[in-house]
Amino acid sequence: MPQVAPARPPATWLRRTGARLVDLVLVMVPSAVAAGIVGLVWLGALALGGGAKAENFFIIFCVCYFLILVGYDAVNVARRRRTAGKKLLDLEVAPREGGGHPGPIPIASIVARAAVFHVWVLFWWIPGWNVVAGILFLVFCVLWPLWSRPYGQGVHDHVARTIVVHSG
Repeated sequence: MPQVAPARPPATWLRRTGARLVDLVLVMVPSAVAAGIVGLVWLGALALGGGAKAENFFIIFCVCYFLILVGYDAVNVARRRRTAGKKLLDLEVAPREGGGHPGPIPIASIVARAAVFHVWVLFWWIPGWNVVAGILFLVFCVLWPLWSRPYGQGVHDHVARTIVVHSG
């Protein structure tokens, strides 16, 4: 499919990264606390049944945290085309085929975009693999937009066929 010139300029890497850092503070830290509470409650229930292991907590924490983060991203992009961080930095998600013009983004694409961005969280509980997953996340989701042209997309954007643009 031929590339379409964007109607609104693609977001710069610094603005995209800034938006994710805002989300980190506003959403990801409280979400980690919530996932930790769920993990502790689950571990307590397992302890009552005699099957509690410390490893169980980390598995439950990672799955809960992943689901919360994917839900946050997917719901906000589906409803508003942006997360809190993107709103603060005047960015939004748009369909790539529209070249930055507002248009429908299939919900499956929105969920896939969020899941690909946050999948590395599922590996935090596995020693060694958590480091590998973190490096892959940095390369493919954080740094990839630096050399992906013409839209500056991360792999999660490529999978979902979306771009991040200035909304103003």
